[in-house]
Amino acid sequence: MAERLIYQVVEDGVTFLAANPQVIEEFLSTEAGLSEDEAADVARIYAATKGKNGARVERPGPSVVHGYARQDSAFPLYAITLGGENETQAFIGNEGGHIDDDEDPDHGADQFAAIFASTLNILVYAQHPDVVLYLYQLAKETLVAAIPLLTQEDLFDVRIAGADMAPDPAWVPAGLFLRRLTLSFNRQYTQTLPATKLGRAWRVQSIHADAAGDVGADVGGVQTHVTVRDPRS
Repeated sequence: MAERLIYQVVEDGVTFLAANPQVIEEFLSTEAGLSEDEAADVARIYAATKGKNGARVERPGPSVVHGYARQDSAFPLYAITLGGENETQAFIGNEGGHIDDDEDPDHGADQFAAIFASTLNILVYAQHPDVVLYLYQLAKETLVAAIPLLTQEDLFDVRIAGADMAPDPAWVPAGLFLRRLTLSFNRQYTQTLPATKLGRAWRVQSIHADAAGDVGADVGGVQTHVTVRDPRS
């Protein structure tokens, strides 16, 4: 699942940056435009922050969780949520072929195939607006660096965007600031349809053409030498 892949990318990025604060300093001072002193302060604080990951184990850096933040979450926090998903391109009849391995228990079953466009959000929560900005920039750095990995995992047309979000009390615990980092991508989706095995058993399996004079069919008084094979015979 793409959600777990992105979760792992963000989690690995947090672990790497906490262990290599010089990378934080270099990125924030050269790419994000912070002064060297401010970038050094961010790196120091980042490595000292004790967050909790999905397993609730303390380790340096922000927390990373699936789903929206809750009142009892450990902040600062990265939360991975699904922004949206829809089918954008179908193959002819959604036909993705069929299972032709005789030893496969789904032998003969059709496969559904389509391209799905997905959007995953990395929600950045923190108690201070500047901290949200720092963490947003570092998460963006992590995702850009991970694009080759995402491509290797069959995600394509990867795009990154972002926006501030109002601290709506319906979604954001009180006293927190929030920014959304959005990762959009396309991915081929295939699914085996075991129920189609029954339908396939009643379909025409082959057509036999015999120039030597097999019975065949008679069309307009002309012998076609074509015989439809009934798979049940």
